Amino acid sequence: MTKSIFKSILKVLIFSVPILGAHSALAGDTTVQSELGYETFYRASDEMFSMNRPYLIQKLEMPVPNTTNPWLPEAFEGEYRAWGNFSFPQSNSGEKGAFDLRTLKLRWSGESWKLSVGLQDIVWGETFGDRVVDVVNPRDYSDYVLTDLSWAILPVWAVSAQKLFDPFSLQLVYVPLTVHDKLPVQVAGVPIIDNSPDPRAFRDNEYGARAGVLLPEGTDLKAYYYHHFNRIPVVEALILPSQQMAFAVNAPQMIETYGLSATHALGSFVLRADIAYNENEFITAVDYGTPFHGNPLHGVLGTDWTADDQTTLGWQLHYDSDPRDASPLFWGSVQCHLQLLDGKLVPEALIYKGLNNRDLWANPGLTAHVGAHWLLHAQGDYILGRQGSLLQLYQQENRVLGRVSYLF
Repeated sequence: MTKSIFKSILKVLIFSVPILGAHSALAGDTTVQSELGYETFYRASDEMFSMNRPYLIQKLEMPVPNTTNPWLPEAFEGEYRAWGNFSFPQSNSGEKGAFDLRTLKLRWSGESWKLSVGLQDIVWGETFGDRVVDVVNPRDYSDYVLTDLSWAILPVWAVSAQKLFDPFSLQLVYVPLTVHDKLPVQVAGVPIIDNSPDPRAFRDNEYGARAGVLLPEGTDLKAYYYHHFNRIPVVEALILPSQQMAFAVNAPQMIETYGLSATHALGSFVLRADIAYNENEFITAVDYGTPFHGNPLHGVLGTDWTADDQTTLGWQLHYDSDPRDASPLFWGSVQCHLQLLDGKLVPEALIYKGLNNRDLWANPGLTAHVGAHWLLHAQGDYILGRQGSLLQLYQQENRVLGRVSYLF
């Protein structure tokens, strides 16, 4: 086990040598950002370590030399994350390690237009936490579903074209190579059986558009449409021949999402709203029995405040007209980031609490910047999930994460 992980790490390091040397070898405006670190992940509810892993993250942005050829892109962007987990038998994902491409795209732009082609993230939402209109990218529901939201977004091979018609804007997105959500192999010892077939290139297409307008009083209003596979796993309980209970995740189905977003700045405050209507969505039954179809409406309304030292505080109200419930469900969430000692110490916290349901996610954290290159981070998770919600695979779990990283 250890030998195979060391081999994977060695391959990653050998592959990264050319990129590491780019700091001095590449000229012009080329930028390379690297992060080398180690993190450990302790599940207090199970009294075990589910992660002990070294990792390497590298990002590259390389402009194309000036040319008169309009067909050539202006820049190339790439990013990968590589890691090996010494505690993989206890992890929810069951992975020994991975080499994950996160970005690999070409970018063009003009005075009033942008075009990007390749592997990328496409973010549409304005609110934090429950990202109801961010439906372009699938989710990673394995070990990093909640611990690090930046790792929970899976990139897609896409074409994204944007055009500005002041004060209007339009973005078209086409995904010919779709990706399904990444699922854990177990949760609290209960096996997860993934029945999702492999997506068919250029046949299981996802596509959509975002249209926006900047109103005279300063409100930025956007409308969305996206045709895609459902992004919340549909779970059904079953009994294996060994009489052990398991959760079967049904094959994703195509749905339509219609959405609205709005932002409005009032001095140091920004008002935000996201609304999404999912037509004919495949939904988990409350008792984990036979799933059914419904048309839920999701909404998030909130505001955030930013101080001169970049300290931020945000609060939100979440709404969900869940077809499984007779009355709408509500949640409240609060997120804060404090900047202490000139930003060298950053306490932060996110609390997501059901107002008329049992969902609860408390996520405190602390980041310390040591010198110019070192970063220390610790955070905790307390999760109490309701059947059918985003937290449904985590009925009750307490977790602690520690990370040390070197940035260069």
